[in-house]
Order: sequence, then C-alpha cells, then structure tokens
Amino acid sequence: MSASPIVDLLQEHIAEGRLPGAVLGIADSGGVRELIALGADEGRPFATDDRFALYSISKAMTALAVLRAVERGQVSLLDELGPALGADAHRGVTLEHLLSHRSGILEGHGDWYRDGVERLRRGETLVPPGTAVQYSTLAFAGAAAILEHATGRDLEQHLAELGRSVGAPGPSFDAGGARAVRGGEAVDLDHERMLPFRHPGAGLFASAETLLGLASGLLRAARGERAGVLRPETLAAARRPLGLGLPVLSSDPDRGQRWGLGFALLDDVRGLLDRDGFGHAGWSGTQWWLHPSRDRAWVLLTNVLEAEQFGVDWLRVRNAAAASV
Repeated sequence: MSASPIVDLLQEHIAEGRLPGAVLGIADSGGVRELIALGADEGRPFATDDRFALYSISKAMTALAVLRAVERGQVSLLDELGPALGADAHRGVTLEHLLSHRSGILEGHGDWYRDGVERLRRGETLVPPGTAVQYSTLAFAGAAAILEHATGRDLEQHLAELGRSVGAPGPSFDAGGARAVRGGEAVDLDHERMLPFRHPGAGLFASAETLLGLASGLLRAARGERAGVLRPETLAAARRPLGLGLPVLSSDPDRGQRWGLGFALLDDVRGLLDRDGFGHAGWSGTQWWLHPSRDRAWVLLTNVLEAEQFGVDWLRVRNAAAASV
C-alpha cells in the first residue's frame, strides 16, 4: 500500500500469533485501489479472493437490501413487525426500530442464533420500542422477515441483486470454500452449528471484492451520484443518527453507541482518530468502514472470533487503517 501503518501492524499481529492472516483492501468512489493478502492458516496462504464469515457486518448488508426495497416503495420504514410474523407480537415495533437498535427486542438465552422468527413471535422485549438503544442481532431477523413478507422474495435473492449492482457476487449464506472460523471454543460458540440457521444479523459470507464494491458504490452516492447501491437521499437517511438522547442499555464500545439504519456511526467512539464515517465490524475480526469526507473506504477480513482475547486491539487497528487511507 502507498502508506503502511496498517500493514505493519497486521504483520506484527501475524508474526506474534494474534491473527493467522488477513485480507485488506482500500477503495474510493472510482473503485478498488489496493487489495492485499497477508499470512496463512493451516498452511494455506490467505488470498485476496477468499470468502469470510462476516458476523455483524451481515447487519449492514441486510440493511442495504432493505433500504433498496424502501427506495422502490416495496416496504416502508414504518411497517410493523407483527404482520410479517403472522402474529400479534411486538406491537408498535417498526422496521426503523429494528434497523437502528431501538426495538427493545431481547436476544434470548442459549444459542442466540436459533429459531429467530419463532423467538420474535414469542414477543420477548426488554423495553417498549423507541424508548432505548438496545443492540440486537435478533432484530435483523425481524427486518428480513418484513422485507420477505412485503416483496415475496427471500433475503438471499435481494442480496444477490445487491451484488449485481456493483458487478460482484452478493453476500450470501453459502459457507462453501470460506475460511474456517477460529476461537469459538474460547467464546462458547460452535460456528458450524450456527450455519444452518442463516441469520440475517450474523450469518453472511462475502469476499473483500464484494465489500469494497459496495463501499465504492456508497461513496459515489455520498458524492451525489444517483446510480448505484443506494440513492444519495437514502444514504443520507441511513447515516442520520437515531436514538439521540435515549438511554443506552446495550451497545459495543468498539462500534460506538450511535446508530443509523443498519450502520454504526463513528462520531462518538472514544480514542478513534477519524470519527467522520460509518460502517460495521464483526465478531470474527471483520471490519468495513467508509469515510465519505475523504472519499475512502477500507475493509479488513480475518477469521478469529473475539481476537481481543489473543491481544488484538481493534482501536489501534482502526487508527492505523485511518492513517493508511
């Protein structure tokens, strides 16, 4: 890369055994600018076209699919969850609440990824909708249910179309050929057991090419171009902070506490050098961040659950990435 703080830091992590390797890419509104692979896992070098488990970056991908349907008038941000479930559950919970972590929906106990729609039907909530910020992966199963109910098409069809909009394979639930996820034992998660549940908030897979293509398309929208992933006004709405002034019951200091529609907003993340941006991070060490004021985006894909347990400080990584782009 033209500037290398992030490469140097990743190489240090790989040399000291904190990460097996990573794929790192930079894009601007014109397309992919740099893409490299570092390290190896089980003797197989990482490659720039490797696919990875995205974990919570899945939320941003699901949100993009939903927002494209909103643009087309197929669904409304004020549509309620109950009709999509065929149940009188979560009265007053709207698509906007679900995408912005203001639904009040509890994750549930045990295997949080199981039976998402059934858990939603049971109506388990912590607080009334719109009264607090409560980070919820389960809420994105609700957002996908509304999308599928309104359009008659499943989420993966919408995601494939999303990929076609930037000439890349769409994010999908297909784990075939993807890098194996490490570190599940330490966090009590059986990754392979999770896969069949196809969770819209945590279960998607993609390559750096796909994520960089989508980031580049969004950067074009941020510059006012109307053809691409989202229209400029839709992206502006998705980046508008929601839940300001509400109590924060559950969040993640790495992502901050301010949310748009499916995107984490960076302006309140302590210790972060560049707070002018949005995107998402994932539990498996995945990072997808866009900085429209500088017309830059960066993606880092790796395969270690909660890499902090092995000494990776994601704030340091993100600051090094910001210095590199």
